[in-house]
Amino acid sequence: MALLGNSNESPEEAQRKFRTEFSAKVHDEVESIEFAELRADGGVYQDLNLKSYRTSVWGLVVFCRKSIWYYVAEQESYLSFFMKGAGKTEERLVCLSGLSDIAFFLPQKGFFQTLLNPELARTVNGSYTNLAGVRREFALILNRKAGDVFHRLAGQDAGATGGTDNATADNAASAGGPAGNADGSTAVRQPGGQPQNGTDTRPFRQATDDPFSAYYLPSGIGRFDAQMRFIAEIDKMTHILRQTLLIDGSRRENDAEHSWHLAVMAQLLAEYAKDAPDISRAVKMVTVHDLIEIYAGDTYAYDEEGAKSKQEREAKAADRLFGILPSDQGSEIRALWEEFDRRETADARYAACLDCLQPFFHNTLTLGHSWLDHGTKKSQVLERQSIIRDNMPSIWPWLVKNVNNAVQQGWLVDA
Repeated sequence: MALLGNSNESPEEAQRKFRTEFSAKVHDEVESIEFAELRADGGVYQDLNLKSYRTSVWGLVVFCRKSIWYYVAEQESYLSFFMKGAGKTEERLVCLSGLSDIAFFLPQKGFFQTLLNPELARTVNGSYTNLAGVRREFALILNRKAGDVFHRLAGQDAGATGGTDNATADNAASAGGPAGNADGSTAVRQPGGQPQNGTDTRPFRQATDDPFSAYYLPSGIGRFDAQMRFIAEIDKMTHILRQTLLIDGSRRENDAEHSWHLAVMAQLLAEYAKDAPDISRAVKMVTVHDLIEIYAGDTYAYDEEGAKSKQEREAKAADRLFGILPSDQGSEIRALWEEFDRRETADARYAACLDCLQPFFHNTLTLGHSWLDHGTKKSQVLERQSIIRDNMPSIWPWLVKNVNNAVQQGWLVDA
């Protein structure tokens, strides 16, 4: 996609073309576009996969009907003139509304602050939680006053993003993040999203890293309390974002959604397995197979560097997580997780097939999104999917057909 059209296109034609191409890429209709400079530290660039050596990068905030994106075109800074490769930014798409616990707020500003720093009037601050559970902050510097744009980012303009609730200040505040008022102050929100203005008497839950310890009332039954702590802990799966997009393209899916999808698939696709699996055991396996990523994080399937430490990270995470449960249940769930990883039984091989098939299927319906992001090769995909060739052979021709189409479409590297 190009921010600027060619010399034969008018600005209106170029923008219309960009909107059409962008809408097709993210499977969502573009409603409006704002130029904005993203300012952040290196940690944010690493989280968002924005390859930049600078503390800022220019791009577009793209408001779609169901989602909000930050688009960066391929560009180079002036440093590239002196240093080969310095400051170069590749084309990137970041789904802002899909970031975990995303919140937008206006900076505190008075008359004199704005007088001394006029940029404040054009600034919207944002924060989110990354995969490691670290809260990150960034700023968007707009080319006009921030008020209207802030309302859309924070979800205060009803219906502005087609009813999406992924980027609303209400959601962020109910998760413990900051929210903003139009006057630039930071609002304190009730769990339902209403400002605390004296007319709402519902209690406000303060942000805490451990809500269970802060608010849980013990039952006096040690086993039950341990089980409930584990249940609270695995809620963190909803914050572990995967590389795969949801099929509608609106944002990245999380681990909980992935596991749920596999659990349903396990009940539907057993007839294609070469060795008949025990469906109930397969469902249990896919439900627990990624729980350890709460602490270990998600390792992308084709991340060779991440794979080097994956086993050690996941073993430590298993010790920590399954140790919360009563010993009999902790041992049972760990045994299922280990069986899944070894792929030695019919149940484990079937579950592993589904774990490979689901993100593959998503990529075919999201125009190869995560493949393109990582420059994935055809040979890598075929190697990873070979477990399907060996254990669900009847669907292998369909899979190869999709791989070949992905190469033709330019989603996979033909190598």
